[in-house]
Amino acid sequence: MTAPTRKFPSKTCSAEVVDSVSNPPQPVANQRFGRKFPSKTCSAKAAPLGQPASAEGVRVPRPAQRLPGIRLQDLVIMTKLTSRNWTLDPAKGELISSRTGKPIRFHTNDDGYQAVSVRFRGHRVRVLRHRAVYIAGACRTFKDLPTDFDLQVDHINGDLTDCRFENLRLITSRENNRPRSGYMLRIFGTDEVESMRERYAAGVSTQEMAEEYGVSRCTIWRIVTRRTYKEVP
Repeated sequence: MTAPTRKFPSKTCSAEVVDSVSNPPQPVANQRFGRKFPSKTCSAKAAPLGQPASAEGVRVPRPAQRLPGIRLQDLVIMTKLTSRNWTLDPAKGELISSRTGKPIRFHTNDDGYQAVSVRFRGHRVRVLRHRAVYIAGACRTFKDLPTDFDLQVDHINGDLTDCRFENLRLITSRENNRPRSGYMLRIFGTDEVESMRERYAAGVSTQEMAEEYGVSRCTIWRIVTRRTYKEVP
Protein backbone atom coordinates (compact mmCIF):
# COMPACT_ATOMS: atom_id res chain seq x y z
CA MET A 1 0.00 0.00 0.00
CA THR A 2 1.50 3.28 -1.06
CA ALA A 3 1.23 6.44 1.07
CA PRO A 4 -1.03 9.16 -0.31
CA THR A 5 0.81 11.98 -1.97
CA ARG A 6 0.31 15.50 -0.56
CA LYS A 7 0.37 18.55 -2.76
CA PHE A 8 1.66 21.88 -1.49
CA PRO A 9 0.89 25.24 -3.07
CA SER A 10 3.58 26.84 -5.13
CA LYS A 11 5.79 29.34 -3.34
CA THR A 12 6.22 31.50 -6.41
CA CYS A 13 4.43 34.83 -6.52
CA SER A 14 4.22 37.76 -8.89
CA ALA A 15 5.12 41.14 -7.45
CA GLU A 16 3.35 44.33 -8.42
CA VAL A 17 4.19 47.87 -7.55
CA VAL A 18 1.16 49.47 -5.94
CA ASP A 19 0.79 53.19 -5.53
CA SER A 20 -0.31 53.56 -1.90
CA VAL A 21 -1.69 57.04 -2.53
CA SER A 22 -3.79 56.54 -5.66
CA ASN A 23 -4.64 52.85 -5.10
CA PRO A 24 -4.56 52.06 -1.36
CA PRO A 25 -4.53 48.32 -0.54
CA GLN A 26 -7.94 46.78 0.01
CA PRO A 27 -8.94 44.86 3.16
CA VAL A 28 -7.78 41.25 3.12
CA ALA A 29 -10.40 38.52 3.50
CA ASN A 30 -9.72 35.67 5.90
CA GLN A 31 -10.52 32.47 4.02
CA ARG A 32 -11.18 30.45 7.16
CA PHE A 33 -13.62 32.72 9.03
CA GLY A 34 -14.70 35.05 6.25
CA ARG A 35 -13.68 38.15 8.21
CA LYS A 36 -12.09 41.20 6.74
CA PHE A 37 -9.30 43.04 8.48
CA PRO A 38 -8.26 46.58 7.54
CA SER A 39 -4.83 47.19 6.12
CA LYS A 40 -2.12 48.36 8.56
CA THR A 41 -0.48 50.75 6.11
CA CYS A 42 -0.42 54.44 6.99
CA SER A 43 -0.10 57.35 4.60
CA ALA A 44 0.52 60.00 7.29
CA LYS A 45 3.18 62.60 6.63
CA ALA A 46 5.22 64.35 9.29
CA ALA A 47 4.46 68.00 9.84
CA PRO A 48 7.22 70.61 9.56
CA LEU A 49 9.31 70.99 12.69
CA GLY A 50 8.02 73.67 15.03
CA GLN A 51 4.51 73.70 13.52
CA PRO A 52 1.44 71.87 14.81
CA ALA A 53 0.59 68.81 12.76
CA SER A 54 -2.58 68.52 10.71
CA ALA A 55 -5.24 65.91 11.20
CA GLU A 56 -3.49 63.61 8.73
CA GLY A 57 0.06 64.30 9.91
CA VAL A 58 2.19 63.04 12.74
CA ARG A 59 2.17 65.31 15.79
CA VAL A 60 5.61 66.65 16.60
CA PRO A 61 6.24 67.06 20.37
CA ARG A 62 6.81 70.66 21.37
CA PRO A 63 9.63 71.66 23.73
CA ALA A 64 8.72 71.42 27.40
CA GLN A 65 8.03 74.70 29.20
CA ARG A 66 8.85 75.40 32.83
CA LEU A 67 5.72 75.82 34.89
CA PRO A 68 5.75 78.63 37.43
CA GLY A 69 5.11 77.73 41.03
CA ILE A 70 5.31 78.93 44.61
CA ARG A 71 7.53 77.28 47.18
CA LEU A 72 5.83 75.64 50.14
CA GLN A 73 8.26 77.50 52.37
CA ASP A 74 6.98 80.83 51.03
CA LEU A 75 3.37 79.83 51.67
CA VAL A 76 4.20 78.98 55.26
CA ILE A 77 6.01 82.29 55.76
CA MET A 78 3.19 84.34 54.28
CA THR A 79 0.62 82.43 56.33
CA LYS A 80 2.51 83.28 59.51
CA LEU A 81 2.76 86.93 58.48
CA THR A 82 -0.85 87.42 57.43
CA SER A 83 -2.11 85.71 60.58
CA ARG A 84 0.04 88.12 62.65
CA ASN A 85 1.98 85.28 64.23
CA TRP A 86 5.23 86.78 62.93
CA THR A 87 6.33 90.38 62.54
CA LEU A 88 9.52 91.64 60.93
CA ASP A 89 12.32 93.73 62.35
CA PRO A 90 14.07 94.71 59.08
CA ALA A 91 16.94 96.56 60.76
CA LYS A 92 18.07 93.48 62.69
CA GLY A 93 16.82 90.89 60.21
CA GLU A 94 14.73 89.12 62.84
CA LEU A 95 11.21 87.72 62.96
CA ILE A 96 9.34 88.40 66.18
CA SER A 97 6.85 85.88 67.54
CA SER A 98 3.56 87.46 68.60
CA ARG A 99 3.08 84.74 71.23
CA THR A 100 6.34 85.31 73.10
CA GLY A 101 7.28 88.79 71.91
CA LYS A 102 10.85 87.55 71.30
CA PRO A 103 12.80 86.83 68.14
CA ILE A 104 12.33 83.36 66.69
CA ARG A 105 15.31 81.13 67.37
CA PHE A 106 16.92 79.88 64.19
CA HIS A 107 19.53 77.13 64.26
CA THR A 108 22.61 77.17 62.02
CA ASN A 109 22.83 74.13 59.73
CA ASP A 110 25.95 72.45 58.42
CA ASP A 111 25.72 74.51 55.23
CA GLY A 112 25.89 77.78 57.20
CA TYR A 113 22.26 78.81 56.77
CA GLN A 114 19.94 79.52 59.68
CA ALA A 115 16.65 77.61 59.67
CA VAL A 116 13.75 76.63 61.87
CA SER A 117 11.19 73.83 61.63
CA VAL A 118 7.61 75.09 61.48
CA ARG A 119 4.45 73.00 61.80
CA PHE A 120 2.05 73.64 58.92
CA ARG A 121 -1.16 71.64 58.40
CA GLY A 122 0.14 68.62 60.24
CA HIS A 123 3.59 68.64 58.62
CA ARG A 124 7.00 70.03 59.46
CA VAL A 125 8.36 72.58 56.99
CA ARG A 126 11.94 73.89 57.04
CA VAL A 127 12.00 77.69 56.86
CA LEU A 128 15.22 79.59 56.16
CA ARG A 129 15.76 82.82 58.04
CA HIS A 130 17.04 84.90 55.13
CA ARG A 131 14.15 83.84 52.90
CA ALA A 132 11.60 84.56 55.62
CA VAL A 133 13.05 88.04 56.16
CA TYR A 134 13.00 88.79 52.44
CA ILE A 135 9.42 87.56 51.99
CA ALA A 136 8.30 89.58 55.02
CA GLY A 137 9.95 92.75 53.71
CA ALA A 138 9.12 92.47 50.00
CA CYS A 139 5.68 90.83 49.91
CA ARG A 140 2.40 92.08 51.30
CA THR A 141 -0.02 89.45 50.00
CA PHE A 142 0.15 85.95 48.56
CA LYS A 143 0.04 87.46 45.06
CA ASP A 144 3.42 89.11 45.68
CA LEU A 145 5.24 85.80 46.33
CA PRO A 146 7.90 84.77 43.79
CA THR A 147 6.36 82.46 41.20
CA ASP A 148 9.54 80.95 39.81
CA PHE A 149 11.35 78.05 41.49
CA ASP A 150 14.63 79.25 39.98
CA LEU A 151 14.67 82.49 42.02
CA GLN A 152 16.74 82.44 45.19
CA VAL A 153 17.43 84.90 48.00
CA ASP A 154 21.09 85.92 48.11
CA HIS A 155 23.20 87.63 50.78
CA ILE A 156 24.76 90.64 49.09
CA ASN A 157 27.80 90.87 51.37
CA GLY A 158 28.27 87.09 51.48
CA ASP A 159 27.73 86.82 55.25
CA LEU A 160 25.13 84.08 55.77
CA THR A 161 24.41 85.32 59.29
CA ASP A 162 23.64 88.86 58.13
CA CYS A 163 19.94 88.62 57.33
CA ARG A 164 19.06 92.30 57.33
CA PHE A 165 16.52 93.06 54.65
CA GLU A 166 18.81 95.58 52.94
CA ASN A 167 21.43 92.83 52.60
CA LEU A 168 19.11 90.47 50.70
CA ARG A 169 18.20 90.31 47.03
CA LEU A 170 16.25 87.99 44.74
CA ILE A 171 18.31 86.54 41.88
CA THR A 172 18.42 83.40 39.76
CA SER A 173 20.29 80.29 40.83
CA ARG A 174 22.78 80.84 38.01
CA GLU A 175 23.74 84.22 39.45
CA ASN A 176 23.71 83.12 43.08
CA ASN A 177 27.33 83.26 44.23
CA ARG A 178 29.17 81.04 41.79
CA PRO A 179 31.12 78.80 42.11
CA ARG A 180 29.45 76.46 44.54
CA SER A 181 32.53 76.07 46.75
CA GLY A 182 32.69 79.81 47.37
CA TYR A 183 28.92 79.92 47.69
CA MET A 184 28.84 77.29 50.42
CA LEU A 185 31.75 78.72 52.41
CA ARG A 186 31.46 82.43 51.60
CA ILE A 187 34.09 83.22 54.20
CA PHE A 188 35.79 86.12 52.47
CA GLY A 189 35.10 89.66 53.55
CA THR A 190 35.31 92.82 51.48
CA ASP A 191 38.88 93.59 52.57
CA GLU A 192 40.06 90.08 51.70
CA VAL A 193 38.45 90.19 48.26
CA GLU A 194 40.01 93.59 47.51
CA SER A 195 43.38 92.27 48.69
CA MET A 196 43.12 89.22 46.42
CA ARG A 197 42.38 91.35 43.39
CA GLU A 198 45.20 93.78 44.12
CA ARG A 199 47.69 90.96 44.62
CA TYR A 200 46.52 89.26 41.44
CA ALA A 201 47.01 92.49 39.50
CA ALA A 202 50.50 92.73 41.03
CA GLY A 203 51.42 89.29 39.69
CA VAL A 204 50.62 86.89 42.55
CA SER A 205 49.37 83.58 41.14
CA THR A 206 45.95 82.18 41.94
CA GLN A 207 47.56 78.90 43.04
CA GLU A 208 49.63 80.69 45.69
CA MET A 209 46.58 82.51 47.08
CA ALA A 210 44.51 79.31 46.97
CA GLU A 211 47.06 77.53 49.16
CA GLU A 212 47.16 80.50 51.50
CA TYR A 213 43.37 80.72 51.97
CA GLY A 214 42.76 76.97 51.84
CA VAL A 215 40.39 76.96 48.83
CA SER A 216 40.61 75.78 45.25
CA ARG A 217 42.44 77.74 42.57
CA CYS A 218 39.20 78.03 40.60
CA THR A 219 37.54 79.81 43.54
CA ILE A 220 40.33 82.40 43.68
CA TRP A 221 40.27 82.82 39.91
CA ARG A 222 36.53 83.54 39.91
CA ILE A 223 36.97 86.10 42.68
CA VAL A 224 39.81 88.02 41.04
CA THR A 225 38.04 88.00 37.66
CA ARG A 226 34.86 89.33 39.30
CA ARG A 227 32.72 86.36 38.44
CA THR A 228 31.87 86.17 42.14
CA TYR A 229 31.67 88.91 44.76
CA LYS A 230 30.50 91.29 42.06
CA GLU A 231 29.20 93.68 44.70
CA VAL A 232 32.75 94.37 45.91
CA PRO A 233 34.18 97.33 43.94
